[in-house]
Amino acid sequence: MPEIKREVKQQVANKEQKIQDELEEYLDKLLQNKQISKNLQTSVNVTVVNEKTPTGEVEQNLHAKYNYEILNNPNNIKSQIDDYPAGKYKLGSSKAAMSTMQILKQTVEKNLAEFLTKGTKVTIKITGTTDASQVKGKIPYTNDYGSIEACTYFLNDQLSSLSVDQNSGITSNEQLGLLRTFGVRQFMDTYIEPLKNTTNSYEHFVQTSNELGGKNRRVTIELVVHDALKNYKPQPSEVAAAAIAENTKKADVPLVNNSDVDRDIPQNKIVNENTYALIIGNEDYASQQADLNSEVNVDFAGHDAEVFKEYCIKTLGLKEEHIVFMKDATAAKMNRGIKKLVQISEVLHNSMNIIVYYSGHGLPDEKTKEAYLIPVDVSGSDIASGIKVDDLYKRLTENSPSKVTVFLDACFSGGGRNKGLLSLKGVKIKAKEETLSGNLVVFTSSTGEESSAVYKDKSHGIFTYYLLKKIQETKGDVTYEQLYNYVNEQVKLQSIVVNSKNQTPTVSGNDAVVNKWENWKLKE
Repeated sequence: MPEIKREVKQQVANKEQKIQDELEEYLDKLLQNKQISKNLQTSVNVTVVNEKTPTGEVEQNLHAKYNYEILNNPNNIKSQIDDYPAGKYKLGSSKAAMSTMQILKQTVEKNLAEFLTKGTKVTIKITGTTDASQVKGKIPYTNDYGSIEACTYFLNDQLSSLSVDQNSGITSNEQLGLLRTFGVRQFMDTYIEPLKNTTNSYEHFVQTSNELGGKNRRVTIELVVHDALKNYKPQPSEVAAAAIAENTKKADVPLVNNSDVDRDIPQNKIVNENTYALIIGNEDYASQQADLNSEVNVDFAGHDAEVFKEYCIKTLGLKEEHIVFMKDATAAKMNRGIKKLVQISEVLHNSMNIIVYYSGHGLPDEKTKEAYLIPVDVSGSDIASGIKVDDLYKRLTENSPSKVTVFLDACFSGGGRNKGLLSLKGVKIKAKEETLSGNLVVFTSSTGEESSAVYKDKSHGIFTYYLLKKIQETKGDVTYEQLYNYVNEQVKLQSIVVNSKNQTPTVSGNDAVVNKWENWKLKE
């Protein structure tokens, strides 16, 4: 398949960044005006994917997925006010669905319209979900979308069909879910201008749940813009950014996906409903900062994060929509991801578990010795614009989640996988230890005075490789003590064998988890 050009990836990343910024601003406004509650979490993901048509031709398709979730606090279900009320299907009856439609309209018209030229083929996939509330008797259908006769749709991923009309009314959850998708379809046909010039086909999906609650009464929308790039002309700034990225690629870095931990990832059938994760891989610093060269990039950090995400979903049972995933994250983007976890914890409190994984640069402040995580747009001379680790820990634990686990494949001595941001100045500093609070356990890749290195033949940071290896071998059924002992032993040994340097992983927690953390497990 043809490779997706770097300038295209840059364009899509820019679009997604703009959409996320607008999304946060819009939701903050709705929350301030009390039009929604803090139980509502909304996300938009934009990607370009190589896909084959039914005739075998390859298209570079743009996917834009709009999703929201109503957080269920088991101690306060009645407080949920954003979702579809039980038995309702009209778009206006759900604050969450209506706000998502406004976000959809705004972002398509402002950020995606250039891909939606006249005649462009667009597939629109709409999913309506229902909870376990039973339809009692017959709910009136007021013919809002006309008579629906033998409509083909997917019920829990199986092809099916059903009908709804004014005389028969609504007698099943399947009909409710389908009508919720038709409400979205009507809105899109009526109000989103760029879609009036494209060739659209709709696919309807219904998911029914055996559980009660607002998280199971919602809609999601995915736009697939076929062959989206055929008429696309990148902006000069995007071409320049792509050229910088190309020039800073290192020839001696082997291709990724050649490691044993990248293959045969164990798949468990569990669903870890209450765990949320923030996963960040900061690899490409040189593209964001013109005065840096490729030596300051963090080899394989993006790949580390991608594979860790796969293990979270397939092995540990996290729902993909519960994962905030970032590659080459700026300071604004990292802060937004942290903020989202904190907002979720304000709703769920001790019914929530948190996992944070970070691969990238870390630095100590030269004066205070405080440790920082470094976004790709922050330089070694301005680390106060980064993420102070001590503040991160405090924010993650301030709403008393049940368990917080942090994995840091980063060093804080000023060194790094290639050449650290401070090592350019000949500086090496031992970072001050952070104050830990709450039910928090932190696994770090090295001690304060050491650097963290790669396992080049495995295309991973050496700490991340052995972390994944243990999860793979145990299928996630491993205690924190077993995990730490294995990673510590293997990294200490193999770092000397492979890289001829000392690297000693550490684990730490506060008094609240003493004599408890050793028996915690990743897979609950």
